[in-house]
Amino acid sequence: MISIVIPVYRAAKTLPELERRLRNAMQSNGLSYELILVNDGSPDNSWEALVELSKQQANIVAINLGKNYGQHNALVCGLSAVQGDFVVTMDDDLQHAPEEIPRLVSRLNKEVDVVLASWKSKKHGKVQNAGSRFMTWLTNRIFASKKQLQFSAFRVIRRQVVDEMIQMHTQFPFIDGMIMQITDKIVNVEIEHQERKHGSSNYSYSKLVSLAFNLLINYSSIPIRVVSFAGVSVSILSFILGLIYLIQKIIVGEAPLGWTTLALMLSFYNGVLFLILAILGEYLSRILAELGRNRRAFTIKEIIRSSDK
Repeated sequence: MISIVIPVYRAAKTLPELERRLRNAMQSNGLSYELILVNDGSPDNSWEALVELSKQQANIVAINLGKNYGQHNALVCGLSAVQGDFVVTMDDDLQHAPEEIPRLVSRLNKEVDVVLASWKSKKHGKVQNAGSRFMTWLTNRIFASKKQLQFSAFRVIRRQVVDEMIQMHTQFPFIDGMIMQITDKIVNVEIEHQERKHGSSNYSYSKLVSLAFNLLINYSSIPIRVVSFAGVSVSILSFILGLIYLIQKIIVGEAPLGWTTLALMLSFYNGVLFLILAILGEYLSRILAELGRNRRAFTIKEIIRSSDK
């Protein structure tokens, strides 16, 4: 069975068509499925639309979160509820064509755990396209991917990988990062990206910056390494500078009164300060990681299963 997980936000207009096309695509290919729709605190009547769908159609699990947690948190919630052997994640805006799911699933084999959709050309705005390219570059750099994968929210994941993902308790999940920590058996399948039919993208510069920051802090040591490198560099420069001033003072005898001591002490203590901050940052990040292990990335307000009616 295939579990299809979709975070829902401002999608009341697209949900009926999305469900219909998913149902047709799965039934026409003889695939058994369940549809898990997670309402991520949507301000429109998306939840009411989900309740109505669950009354009309089978195989639907509608989950209503307590507030807006973000796409990745909503996905983790949906992943924790799956029952299928394979899991599909996709967006709710119909830019990910449901008809492509069988082709993505067919690419899975013993050598592949995850299939990521890649796009011939993306039908997003400039902000989201630029953000997607940056996040793809950053993810590949952080996880040292030799394949230079293209990442997207349209993916198929083997159940064993999903089970490992939901054990990674964090308040700041990043799905691609979680996948890359578990397996490197990942491939791309190129498909067409569809035009958005309703509304506009919910991603802004601030959200993209926040996502990149979470990726850097939670899945890499790059910020700490940068600060440590800066601290070591300043310390070395301060030593060289101090040595130059000492030589100038002792041999040449030319230096403003008190300048040598002041410059040497300031540069040295600044370098030491950077090093102390780097060490404290390392300890703090590990402490926060441990504290966050028992905190949930979401709260569930209500669950409706169509089989319960």
